[in-house]
Amino acid sequence: MEKPSTSTAHLSYVFGLKSNVNNNILFLDDQTIIYPYATQCIIYNLDQKSQKYLTISEKNRGVSALAISPNKRYLAVAERGGADKPLVSIYDLGVLRKRKALIAPNNDPNTVSKEYVNLAFSYDCKYFAAQLGSSDWVLQLWLWEKAKLESSVRVTNAQQTAIAVAFNPLDNSRLSVVGFGHVKFYKFYDGNLKQTTSLKLDNVNYCCQSWLPDDRLVVGSEKGVLLFFEMEEFKHEINVAELVEKDLKFKETLKTEKPRSSSKKLEMDTATDSIAPSINNLSMLSKGFACSLLDGSVHVFDKGDAFVYKRTKEIRMPKISENSFVKRQQLLNSFVVSPNEELLICSTIQNQIYQVALNGSINVEKIERLLFESLTHTFHCNEVQGIDVCPKKSLVASCSNDQSIKIWDYDKNQLEISKEFPFEILSVSMHPSGHYLIAGFSDRLRYLAVLVNDLKIIKEIPVKASYKCSFSNGGHLFAATNGNIISIYSAMLQENVVNFTGHNMKIRNFAWSKDDSKMASCADVIYEWDVLTGRRLGEVITKMVAYNDIAYAPDGKSILVVGSDMKVKEIVDYQITRSIEPINQPITSLVIHNRLLFVSTASGTLGIVRYPLAEGTSCTVYTAHESNITGV
Repeated sequence: MEKPSTSTAHLSYVFGLKSNVNNNILFLDDQTIIYPYATQCIIYNLDQKSQKYLTISEKNRGVSALAISPNKRYLAVAERGGADKPLVSIYDLGVLRKRKALIAPNNDPNTVSKEYVNLAFSYDCKYFAAQLGSSDWVLQLWLWEKAKLESSVRVTNAQQTAIAVAFNPLDNSRLSVVGFGHVKFYKFYDGNLKQTTSLKLDNVNYCCQSWLPDDRLVVGSEKGVLLFFEMEEFKHEINVAELVEKDLKFKETLKTEKPRSSSKKLEMDTATDSIAPSINNLSMLSKGFACSLLDGSVHVFDKGDAFVYKRTKEIRMPKISENSFVKRQQLLNSFVVSPNEELLICSTIQNQIYQVALNGSINVEKIERLLFESLTHTFHCNEVQGIDVCPKKSLVASCSNDQSIKIWDYDKNQLEISKEFPFEILSVSMHPSGHYLIAGFSDRLRYLAVLVNDLKIIKEIPVKASYKCSFSNGGHLFAATNGNIISIYSAMLQENVVNFTGHNMKIRNFAWSKDDSKMASCADVIYEWDVLTGRRLGEVITKMVAYNDIAYAPDGKSILVVGSDMKVKEIVDYQITRSIEPINQPITSLVIHNRLLFVSTASGTLGIVRYPLAEGTSCTVYTAHESNITGV
């Protein structure tokens, strides 16, 4: 007997990273990192290459910042407020459950901002500091295990900023805050946060800070300068930007050196002239500290005699390949050093994760030059435009407006092929055999062969801007939209065999029947076609509804459509026989598999409904992304 399908799903693997989160990569231990994507925090084991998941934003409000406690037991996640106040959730990493939720009381006059920009635990893990963002710039101090707001204070006025907060590791009652034109020190006593020192500096952004083991504070500026403070007084500075500029003057010399990376030899990317020298991250080390510049470089400083810090390592991104169509330099977003200080991992603004091994002898006479390499594989840099699953192999093809097509193996959880093109890619479909694919480009449709490590163009077809293309179930035909026309081609000859005309608006989607003898298409109206002759078999016209997606039922006797009216409609003999509203949002796409119907929305929600449809059918809802789901 066939087992009944259940309307549940679980997350299997994530290929991607959310880059617009403060401190978006963290070490849990020497072999485990944490990074966010959508509503999940991914807990990734470097040795086993496995993932575990912590749901961190059930209402999909958006995550703005992360922080991990010094004892590595707790994770703090800041969620944006939306219509409500922003909140911070504290999770127990041992059991992967929420421990506390910190929400400012309604009578707190300081809380107006809708997001936290920076978070920090005290070194005894007793206190927790949260810096609110624009318009408020309020610093909150929490006794977090009791969810008690101990004190809050406005750090600066609305015209300035407060970017980063940090606790003194030797005194948990002392904090420092940096922002535009200021470095401020606070102490918590008598139940209040009180400012002890405010240093007015040049009118530049001070972007990051880190307390050092010797009770010194180092602050990084957008001008590439490190400022050192002791006993809350300025002592001296190091101009990292000038050091880097001097290095770049010896570019030809650097090219002849052999920088060490943990695998293959690569060229350094020294083309950073157009990138601002902003220092955007700092991290304390046992013998000094590391700082990163926006250009993608990380510099390690070790302490010498008399508190003098000397640069000992420079780490850069690999040089962009000359064959790359997209000259996309990786700009560093955040970095973190493993507890044993043997590995440095960074994230970039382009949604990538890189690593470099730090172990090695220190030569005080010469700077060691290292190269980052990809942690696992490259992710898409921008929005994924199209996705398709190969029916006979464990392969998924995806295309993005980063001008690349990638093929993933979802059994091995790895990237098989990645190729860039000089044109925008709008849609993609895999042949059932997995040996070919078609892709809709901005200038034309292309038929490609899937090789071992490459995609080879076999035929270019003059169909511009095809937002939907698909192989037939048997693989002997393929179809592509061209405005309000659907063109059918022979997969063997790549020649046009028939065109479907009749839609007045741009076609949103189409679907093949199980035996490939018919096709259904949707736009402002729904048509069904005879594939062999191109004859229109029937139509369904409804007013005031724009249809987004269409599919045949498993038995082939009915058609399912979704559109702007938030309903799933079932059509039999060109009559709407059933209509349900599974989820109270406009539905953008649907797919049906066995006895389960999957629907997606523009807000990132995925709904699962049992099929056949019935009134009162429940819908299991998952939050898959933070924004529009572009394909299922």
